[in-house]
Amino acid sequence: MLLGKLVVCVFLLVLGPHVCVGYVFQAAQPTEEKEEIPLNPKISKWESTAGSCKGRCFELVEVEPPGCRCDNLCKTYYSCCADFDKQCLKTAGGFECTAERCGESRNEDYACQCSEDCLEKGDCCTNYKALCKGESQWVDGDCEEIKAPECPAGFVRPPLFIISLDGFRASYIKKGKSVIPNIHKLSMNPLQS
Repeated sequence: MLLGKLVVCVFLLVLGPHVCVGYVFQAAQPTEEKEEIPLNPKISKWESTAGSCKGRCFELVEVEPPGCRCDNLCKTYYSCCADFDKQCLKTAGGFECTAERCGESRNEDYACQCSEDCLEKGDCCTNYKALCKGESQWVDGDCEEIKAPECPAGFVRPPLFIISLDGFRASYIKKGKSVIPNIHKLSMNPLQS
């Protein structure tokens, strides 16, 4: 019995500070009201059978319960439609056209299309116009001067630019200490940096 108490005391002395740090970390979180994330899919407010993701993948319109969702957060909130994985998480065929894929027959299993009707359907690969139609890429064109920032038609939310300092560190260390990232340039015009 004495040996058991001694083991418990040593155990508490060794792990005691870590337990306290964990407790303080939990206690220090902000108490702002946040949307609750269900821990169990069985208690989700959404019903996976309340719709389909066909033609709705990654839509920006937020669906209220019990309707199902097809956006990036549906996995987190257990609110995905039953066919989300099949309809929205396709990777077959890759994400760009190749010379061989231009003019191919439509294949619904592909992530994007290089078929003649993809412009009508709105599911072309990103480089379809440049590679298959011979149009110049937007990146090669002249930049227009923006007088006042505004979102293009059809956009619900403004774009979000994320800068990773870890990415800077990894790529710039390989090139040597004389090269440093120009964060000021990125903050002034992130699209042309």
